Amino acid sequence: MFSATFMSIRSGSEGYEELPKKIPIDRCLIIGAGISGLVAGRKLQDQGIDITVIDKGRGVGGRASTRIINGARFDHGAQSFTADDPRFRELVEGFADLGAARVWYEGWPDEKDSEIKNRRVHYYGTNGMNHIPKSLAAGLDVITGEKVTEICFEKNLWKIVTSAGGNFKAPALIMTPPMPQTLQLLSQCEFKLDPDTNRQLSKISYDRCIAAMYIMDRQSKIPMPGGLVPDSSLVKWISDSYTKGITDEPCGVVAHSTAKFAQERWDSDDERIASILLAEIRDFLGYEPLGYRIHRWRYSQPNRTFPQRYFLFNGGSPLLFAGDGFGRGSCSIEAAALSGMEAAERLVEIHA
Repeated sequence: MFSATFMSIRSGSEGYEELPKKIPIDRCLIIGAGISGLVAGRKLQDQGIDITVIDKGRGVGGRASTRIINGARFDHGAQSFTADDPRFRELVEGFADLGAARVWYEGWPDEKDSEIKNRRVHYYGTNGMNHIPKSLAAGLDVITGEKVTEICFEKNLWKIVTSAGGNFKAPALIMTPPMPQTLQLLSQCEFKLDPDTNRQLSKISYDRCIAAMYIMDRQSKIPMPGGLVPDSSLVKWISDSYTKGITDEPCGVVAHSTAKFAQERWDSDDERIASILLAEIRDFLGYEPLGYRIHRWRYSQPNRTFPQRYFLFNGGSPLLFAGDGFGRGSCSIEAAALSGMEAAERLVEIHA
């Protein structure tokens, strides 16, 4: 059990010391409008709890992101997701019924081996991966484009101040950004985690990734289903938006770098990065692209996770941490969804 000291109350990722008097939770603030925060928000709202989700980005989704360039779509973040857990599979089936998700492939496309590996079904967002978080956010109170600048705890309420002057209060708070961002934010705020909790959560770490989007006006040579793991030490994944099925016209290819390349070339200029990655995948394109865009993902995918699905830090008014850095055995999107789901369920359970 991981312990935390706050107002003389002991709590942990799985354990909870019941308070003499439960504080009713009628409202919850959620920082982060990625998959984890949105799933938690829907779960809590379904239980009659008012929620507000706040995100510094221009839109929802986090790494479930789709870039629009010249009217065409590029999934430059997460490419697909699995649904191994029955609870998440039920949610995905709901997405499919709404037309927001489709089955992409079964097995793992690999240039080096024609044998189909890993026969898990992989899904994608119908109009790009961002279609999934947009569907989750429908009907929720979501505020984007506002960075949280202050978090404090007073009179059994969590108080959040944003860069746009927003001021929000609630008896519960869920934080879902990548843990390094969360801990950096808390280090700058009035509220402080105790050293032991900070040390445990600091163990969550992420790989970096650089996404190169090559703009094209013809279909590439990437075969069906539109994604491929190339035999390369620099590129871990390439996909054609048209062959994948997220755009109606041939538009281009996304190449995701390996973590090693991203670490070594993080500060290189965009032109140099685009040139190096293009040399690795040129044979799959068939001709020179018309242009490119580069996007850097500092927290692309967890390489070290917290063993449980969430962390509860309870001092009378609960603070929960969730995200794809919590739990094991799932792809990032499924892990994020399950983490948000279980964090919300725990909040309802202990303060119902």
